[in-house]
Amino acid sequence: MEDLRFATSVHIMIYLAEAFSSDGRLMSSAELAAGLNANPALVRKLMGPLIEAGLVETVKGKTGGARLSRSPKSITLKDIYIASSDKEIAFSRQNINQKCPISSSMKRLFSNIADGMEKAVHGYLGQTTLEKLLKEC
Repeated sequence: MEDLRFATSVHIMIYLAEAFSSDGRLMSSAELAAGLNANPALVRKLMGPLIEAGLVETVKGKTGGARLSRSPKSITLKDIYIASSDKEIAFSRQNINQKCPISSSMKRLFSNIADGMEKAVHGYLGQTTLEKLLKEC
């Protein structure tokens, strides 16, 4: 099953980065949803973790909306990934034969593999800022 939370969150953040860089305007969930060809409720759901992480701030009311809480050059893909992803990259199987010496050590071994994968992803994502992505659009 595909998990599109990270990709869609990046998409939202690029829209907010463009608004931040051009005129600093607030963007409504309806406006963001139109650009994503999605439902405004989905946008609000995905923005929740971004708000909790301090990447986005909102203003309530009829003229309210969302905006980046800081400059696009200070927000990395790693920041967005950590905020929008609530699961590890990879897991080991849970139902294993405990009597087998190889099977019984797989959880520990795979934990080290998964940790390495996560560090590599974070390292890569930490090198790309929203500002860089906006320039590539």
